Amino acid sequence: MPYQLAFLRAAEASGSRMPLSRSRRCRPEAAFGYLQCTDRPNELMIDSSTPSPLLVARSAPICLSYAIGHKEQLAHYELVNGVDPHPAPSYRDEGSTVVASTLGLLLAFKAANVSFLVVLTCLAVSAIVRAVMKYQKHKRVTAAISVALPPEQVRLEVDDSGIRESTNGVESFAPWSAVKDYARLKGTFVITLASGTAAVIPDEELNDGKGQALIDFLKQKSVFERMPSR
Repeated sequence: MPYQLAFLRAAEASGSRMPLSRSRRCRPEAAFGYLQCTDRPNELMIDSSTPSPLLVARSAPICLSYAIGHKEQLAHYELVNGVDPHPAPSYRDEGSTVVASTLGLLLAFKAANVSFLVVLTCLAVSAIVRAVMKYQKHKRVTAAISVALPPEQVRLEVDDSGIRESTNGVESFAPWSAVKDYARLKGTFVITLASGTAAVIPDEELNDGKGQALIDFLKQKSVFERMPSR
């Protein structure tokens, strides 16, 4: 700062130097490497013997080794495109039909109405069959996706220079200037790069404080969370 330099130059020109520990007018601020003068609080004298941790401190690198499967890759796709490519089936209609049919069966049984018993039983059975077919179809599609998107072995290193990633032996590096944001979706932590690619991490790999340490590291590098559009 200019006023700090002016203060130091004036002190050097007069041939005087404020003592670091004896003077009652100044107290050492060891955490920041300067002296704070109590009678002139706007004047600072840098103590070169105490390096400032704000200038020299470096964050400890974060290293992770894990595997990502089709669930994490689909979560990344949904985050980018805003659409779930493989949504879970909804059984709301079938469930409502089964509940209504069951209540109707109880009433028909009390009324001894055989015709209604037969009709409502058919409705309930057909709803159950539709639900089972939905489940089987979703299961088959999931199996096909897991084959099309096999697991990938990933090693990720986050340090002061940027993000290094090795996926199935293919290495890449992105400096912090190329890191866009991060987001969490469906148990997946995604760090998005300006190129459109991303580092994808399963949430279970970020236990024991690793997740918060990673978030703190990203925020320190001015990389902030993006909320999913959905």
